[in-house]
Amino acid sequence: MLKDILIVITGGKSGLGQTIAKKLHENLATVITTSRENPFNHNKIRLNAINHQYLDVTNADSVNKFFLWLSHQSLKPSVLINNAGIGIFKPIIEISLEEWNSIINTNLTGAFLCSKHAYKSMSKSGGGRIINIGSVVELAGIEDNAAYAASKSGLRAMSFVISQEGRTANVTSTHITLGAVYSDIWKNRAGFNKEDMLDIEHVSEIIRYIASLPFNIRIDNLEITPSTKIL
Repeated sequence: MLKDILIVITGGKSGLGQTIAKKLHENLATVITTSRENPFNHNKIRLNAINHQYLDVTNADSVNKFFLWLSHQSLKPSVLINNAGIGIFKPIIEISLEEWNSIINTNLTGAFLCSKHAYKSMSKSGGGRIINIGSVVELAGIEDNAAYAASKSGLRAMSFVISQEGRTANVTSTHITLGAVYSDIWKNRAGFNKEDMLDIEHVSEIIRYIASLPFNIRIDNLEITPSTKIL
C-alpha cells in the first residue's frame, strides 16, 4: 500500500510518466508529476492525489526551487522516478554539440540534480528509493543512438553508485533497462507495431510494485523488454 507515500515523477505530463502516476494514485500515493510545460504551482500539495508542478531538470535553480517548495510544506519524497528524457536519433557524425548537450543535460545531468536533492532528503527521513528509467540501447550498439545511449549508460552507472553509497542511509536506486513501450508517440509511425512493443499499463504496474517495496530490498537493475528484445 502506498497511502501517504510521496512520489515524484519527472517528465510525468504524458506517456509512461502519466500512466505510472495514475497507477500509483490508484494505490492512494501522493504523486507529483513534473514538466517544463506546467506553470509553477504555489498551492499546497494535495495528499493522496496527483499534483502537477513546473520543473526544468536541466536547470539547477529550477531543481532547487522545486525541492525547496517541498521542504516548505514539510514533505519529503520517499520515491523519485527519473523519467524525464529526450532523444535525437541520427548518425554520430551528424549530431551537433548542441544536440549532444541537450540530451545529456536532460537524461543524465537532470537525473543527477534531482537524485542529489532527493537522496539528501531521503537519508534524513529513514530512507527512500530512486527509480531511473533506462533503455535497451545501453546494452547494444543500435545505429543512430549515440547520444541517447551515452546518456542512459551514464544513468545506469550512476544508479548503481547511489545504491552503494546509500546502504547506511537505507536509500536504494533501481535502474530499469526498458525496451520499447507503446504510447501515442508511436501512432502513425511507419515500421512500428503496437504488438511488438511493451504494454504501457504492464510496465507501469511493475514500476508501481517496485515503488511499493520496503527500501531495504535492493534491486539494482531490472530489464524489461518485449519478446523481440530490441525493435
